[in-house]
Amino acid sequence: MHKKILSFLFTALLCYGSSQVHATATIANLAALKLYTYTSGNELVYVQGYSTVNDGGEGLFTWDAASSEADNNGTVIQVGATSGRWRRMYVGAISVKWFGAKGDGATDDQASISHALLAALHFHCDLFLPGSTYNLTSYANPTMHYIFSPPVGTPGSAYRIRIFGEKKTVLTTALSPAAGASSIMFIFSTAWEHCMIDHIFFQNTHPLPADSSSIGQTDAILMLGSVGNNNVDFTIQNCVFEGFSTAITLNGTVDTRIVKCAFNAPKGRDNAQGTNPMPAVYIWAISNSGGLVINPSILDCYANGFSGTNISTTITRAPMDGFVYGSPMGGLIANNIVKNCGEELIEISPDLPAPDNRPVVISDNLLDCSLPAGTAQVGHPTIPSTGNYGIRCEAFGSVISGNTLYNATRGILQYAVNADDYQFRRWQVQDNVIQVSTNTAMKPEYGIFMQGFFNSSARRLQNPNILNNTIFADGVSLGQNFDAILMASADSAFITGNTFTVSNLTRNGFQANFCGITGAYNSNFKDNMINGIVDKKYDVAGSVPASTYVDWDNFSGQKISQLTAAATLTAENSTVLGNASAASFAVTLPSPSDLTVFAKGQGKKIVLKNITPAASSNTFSVTTPSGLIIGTGSGTTLAIASGVTVTLQTDGSNWYVL
Repeated sequence: MHKKILSFLFTALLCYGSSQVHATATIANLAALKLYTYTSGNELVYVQGYSTVNDGGEGLFTWDAASSEADNNGTVIQVGATSGRWRRMYVGAISVKWFGAKGDGATDDQASISHALLAALHFHCDLFLPGSTYNLTSYANPTMHYIFSPPVGTPGSAYRIRIFGEKKTVLTTALSPAAGASSIMFIFSTAWEHCMIDHIFFQNTHPLPADSSSIGQTDAILMLGSVGNNNVDFTIQNCVFEGFSTAITLNGTVDTRIVKCAFNAPKGRDNAQGTNPMPAVYIWAISNSGGLVINPSILDCYANGFSGTNISTTITRAPMDGFVYGSPMGGLIANNIVKNCGEELIEISPDLPAPDNRPVVISDNLLDCSLPAGTAQVGHPTIPSTGNYGIRCEAFGSVISGNTLYNATRGILQYAVNADDYQFRRWQVQDNVIQVSTNTAMKPEYGIFMQGFFNSSARRLQNPNILNNTIFADGVSLGQNFDAILMASADSAFITGNTFTVSNLTRNGFQANFCGITGAYNSNFKDNMINGIVDKKYDVAGSVPASTYVDWDNFSGQKISQLTAAATLTAENSTVLGNASAASFAVTLPSPSDLTVFAKGQGKKIVLKNITPAASSNTFSVTTPSGLIIGTGSGTTLAIASGVTVTLQTDGSNWYVL
């Protein structure tokens, strides 16, 4: 009898109420059923359990005289060499306990779950793991170290399944692969479509390999598609992953969704691969010649790179490297909470010889960039770690918006230098909040950094935007120069509406600047705000040809200064009152070619007035560090008589008396 007919029959019987369903015989377990020969009138028997009464394997079986299907030890039972089969009556999902899974945390349940999985695929059913702890101590594929080895899909014959648990459903393993090898709990290889894994706790407890430089890692889930034969529309939701080097690896996938999952590492990198420099991350998206990762979504997850209590008790003294790494083609990483990661919390880098135009959006994540006390550098357990990256993105089209970063040393980095040689365009960092680390063991470096490939017209970053971000440096002790924003090798940048708040800063001989700039061509800095005192508003390095310009905030600065001794003026000085009553002195003008004073083809004006009493013989004068001061005569110094006001303006080469 066909399964659909049996399911319909069972449903019809249930409609009469349980009192109307009468088994013609009661059998103790499946082993007894294998010996129970059908006789007329015994069409429906009740099996009390797989091995023992009510162990989860109980159920109704009916005799199908026409069936010659293979015995699967759970839903199809053969009696000796007799034709016909006992078939379990059920609707919906197949339970792993029908196939003998104990779920007692001690018995090896790998084979039982494997049989149940194959049956679910064969009958196009979901697979259910009732709330228990299933111990896995053997491999379905020992050669490849696959704990579960589902069949490989083929084009036109894709597999579809939902594998789900409930509260307290745990899959746990302590299998430790040999040096240089990896274990994988589930591998889904090519042509798995519209699948789901839901409400399962994946747990890995294997010790660090004896050779701590070897990989020896165990991954929970590997999605392995191929070019033209991807895994499509796979959802992993409401799951917990604990103790894995890479919990989920994607390669050759389209539209994968990882939603509302939790990731923990009680021993940091000790759960992973020791001193091996390969990244230890929770989700790794790998696009290469074997297959692309297209438009993954990673949403509403929680990740903790060290969920233990004392990192100094681990061998590596390092937390997991990060939450999401890799080279997806497009995608969305949003609304996640991440903490305690040793390298980049989120790192996206292209891995192809040509750019991909699908946008990568990283938005509304809460990232705590602090490190567990005592954290060491990866591979160097005696050298303290002094920082990490919050978000690092090198995707061709990327938008980083609405994220909140706490305890940051390097906040947000969009970096083209490590990528292949092509020009990046339209990068955007918008509406992020970055709080700089106050940990004196850390060395804050920048809030936001954009870097083009090289400083040439064919490779400079084009049209980047840094908009409406807020950077706080409150109570920070500097261990190196800090820039709220860094811009390098860029053309036509638009940097506007950003706020940099500086307070209670311990400089230790270092500088806190609003924006450090190297090779910023045709860029616009507008409506930015600084709360507090910075050492340099714009710290310009390198040279930019006079044919280009940068349009600065406060180009016509209104700062009024009263000076009584020598000083060097900046782009923010607008009016200077010089009083030489105590002694003669000179002030130094900014260089006339300084891009912070000569921008957009306009020359900055500075008004200087000598307010020294006329009776004094002391002098007040100005000097230029380059070019000339040109009026009725020319020179590098101009003396200003008492009571006289002089207005100077630069053309980019000299200062002129107006």
